[in-house]
Amino acid sequence: MITKEELLTIIYTYYPKNVNTDDVAKHVSTPEYQLRLKACENARLNKEKWLDFKKDIIKRIEDLKGRYADYSVLGSVPAYFLSTYIEDLYKNNNITSIDILISVLSPFWTYRFSSPEHGYRFTFPADQVIGLHLIESIEVLIRKHFAGYTYLPEEFHQIKLEDISSSHKQAPDLTIFDALFVD
Repeated sequence: MITKEELLTIIYTYYPKNVNTDDVAKHVSTPEYQLRLKACENARLNKEKWLDFKKDIIKRIEDLKGRYADYSVLGSVPAYFLSTYIEDLYKNNNITSIDILISVLSPFWTYRFSSPEHGYRFTFPADQVIGLHLIESIEVLIRKHFAGYTYLPEEFHQIKLEDISSSHKQAPDLTIFDALFVD
């Protein structure tokens, strides 16, 4: 299992320490930022695994009468990012979204879901069988298409990174989840 220190080593490869993104010229000229940009660009250019994964998972989503949106085309997002929308997963015609995120900076993937009733969460309640089965399908497909990738344990998601900033969050509000999956 990965440790916090190992995750920080990965993150510090792509995010400069103690450089506020308000100073755009300084931030974008750092070697860490340039490496992150290159990794994201490379993932967009060499996306065969992503396209194969997406094709397989879309079949499963359509079986559930769901919809999806691919946010992976955005230049600096450090992950392949697919949102699924499944009606009535929580009754009363609420629409639940499940975001599937596969890091292009590290060998990790994760998911989060949101619903009007629960807001954002990183785990499904045990009584939500449809959602749990979808997550199981996602995990099988990630193992098939992204060999060596593992689920990033939830306990790491909200750990704050005190000394780095991103395009969307300044230190100390950036989390490990943000750095590896959202920016």
